[in-house]
Amino acid sequence: MVTVIFHMTDWEQFPGSDNPRSQMNTWCQNIKAFNVNKLVMIDKTEFKLGQYYKHNDTDLIFERYDSISDYFIDYPIETNKYVFLELKTFINNFDYINYPLSTYNHPENAIYVVGPDFSSIEPLDESSGDWVYIDTPNNMALYAHAAIMITLYDRSLKIKN
Repeated sequence: MVTVIFHMTDWEQFPGSDNPRSQMNTWCQNIKAFNVNKLVMIDKTEFKLGQYYKHNDTDLIFERYDSISDYFIDYPIETNKYVFLELKTFINNFDYINYPLSTYNHPENAIYVVGPDFSSIEPLDESSGDWVYIDTPNNMALYAHAAIMITLYDRSLKIKN
């Protein structure tokens, strides 16, 4: 089973953004193309992006939580394989092992956590999973939706599914 968690806690920083319902539908269609089974929105913003998504897919499970800590209550770190996609500028500040996507070996079953776009994933300890970053030529950060698509494509090439 493959899960994608969009950790969208900074939606307020998207002035003039697309309609949230349109964003959710785009994310769902794109991740389904790479055999993702479950989409989770971490959304404690005033907009509550996940509420706009009218979920009626039978082949994609959808859940929404206010914080990643709330998600971990239902799905503990000890029993699941997490892959955190972090901005390289933040990941280099961590003391734990991190991997460039180009050399990363994806687990068969994984929970990918991506975002937020303008800040770091809520602090977790180093044993929470694998921390992966995407190296870009100019050391520029990618938006969460682009980072997860590149990661899922990389996964599909390496795992061949």
